[in-house]
Amino acid sequence: MTDSESVPLPLPKPFPTPALDCKAKGGLFTCLGPLGPIGAATCADLVVNEFPTNLLAAHAGLSDGVDEKVEAVLSTPELVQTVCEGCYAEQATMFLGHPHKVCKSRFCYVQAFGCASNFIAETCKGFQSLPGVTAPREPVLDESVDVAELFLKDLTGEARSIIPADVVDDEGLTYYILYRLLSNLLLAPCIAPDELLPGLPLPGWEELQVINLTQTSELESGGLRDTPFIHVLRRNDKKELLILARGFITLTELRLATFEEQIDFVELLKEIDEETTAPGVDDSDRPGIRQTHAAIFEAVYPLVKDLVEKNKRDVERIILSGFSLGGPVAAFIAVALAVAYPDKRVDVVAFGPLRAFDAAFSVFLQSFVNPRYLAYEFDAVPETGCAIKGPACQADHPIAKGELNVYVDWPRRVIIMDEELGEPEDIGPLQIWPAHICSYLCWAVRNFAPDDEVNWCQRAPKDGKPLGKGLSWGDVCPFSVENLPIP
Repeated sequence: MTDSESVPLPLPKPFPTPALDCKAKGGLFTCLGPLGPIGAATCADLVVNEFPTNLLAAHAGLSDGVDEKVEAVLSTPELVQTVCEGCYAEQATMFLGHPHKVCKSRFCYVQAFGCASNFIAETCKGFQSLPGVTAPREPVLDESVDVAELFLKDLTGEARSIIPADVVDDEGLTYYILYRLLSNLLLAPCIAPDELLPGLPLPGWEELQVINLTQTSELESGGLRDTPFIHVLRRNDKKELLILARGFITLTELRLATFEEQIDFVELLKEIDEETTAPGVDDSDRPGIRQTHAAIFEAVYPLVKDLVEKNKRDVERIILSGFSLGGPVAAFIAVALAVAYPDKRVDVVAFGPLRAFDAAFSVFLQSFVNPRYLAYEFDAVPETGCAIKGPACQADHPIAKGELNVYVDWPRRVIIMDEELGEPEDIGPLQIWPAHICSYLCWAVRNFAPDDEVNWCQRAPKDGKPLGKGLSWGDVCPFSVENLPIP
């Protein structure tokens, strides 16, 4: 049986109350309100001028065919970029700017996009009734495979921003295996409530440990307390460890995402791991990481380090992979382990993560680790970590400090274009959570594991209409019952 340990999620002080108000109304235009009359009007004009016809039509409440009309010329990532670069950047840095207003607006968007979706599994009520196949599945591999090989070309130390297409093709089956396992981990709290994890096998590997995050539910009827966050597997020959980190599933984690202060990675590593000698850096170039992910890294890293220590005699390679929230956490763990065990090869693969570190940490990541970053072109979540000089927000108590933070793009990027999802597919550019969660599985199955009958490439039919010809429930994204909150 897989070992399991639980650790409390350490929340920054002061962590704001009350919790997210999922009954509050908010959307594209209402969340500009905190910028003030002038700031909101200026930003609204900018957005409307950028996407005039479709946004005005959508805002007017038209229904027939509006999705198709809007999606023809607008994508949510472009919308987020416009608000970040055209609205927030000016408000945060202008001579008479109001960074605290930027923080309030950003918090409003987190609340609107998160609470209005079926993405959050604060409770499991209704989760089982979501369309599509939510049951855990083992990766579908050729019957002749005795050991699932997780091939990633070693590019450690190379300065590359984009991974070449031929390398992506060679690594594609690894991406599929990793995301299939990550999707199981994401769903585990609700689809296997009486088990630690589904316990499905990966050929040639054994399950080693689960690390749970202990959180207090933010809803009175909330049922989640301990939720699996880290899932560790070990190859049967003991030469490789696989460490998986899931995405957001609770309101506390979502609210924590609005903390945009930077933490000094080297100092944090010294605090939680006195035995590891952190790399020396100049005071002028300290590696900064987002406080959101630093809090979770601080909670789980000691247990991960202890597990690696127990296996260090045999282990030659450590592979980490994370989705969304788990992507940056996996990257921080990867760098820490690479520093602690310089004789081990360390890889990390992140799917759809936010920007979560500055340029100095990016240098660390490429120097010590072999990273990959995968992003679907219509996935807006990676863009919500604005690539601007932004204020040090503190959730819904936006005490914006004087310093401005800059978070940079991930290196070693694999950008997935919409046409690469194949046909038929129905994940549109205005779909927040299908684009964030289902697109990666769709791409991986269609391109590298066509025998897998569950691909999540289609949105759920509206108004109870039957599925289209040739489609099964395995084609349907379980997270597709949502729309972009325009008002």
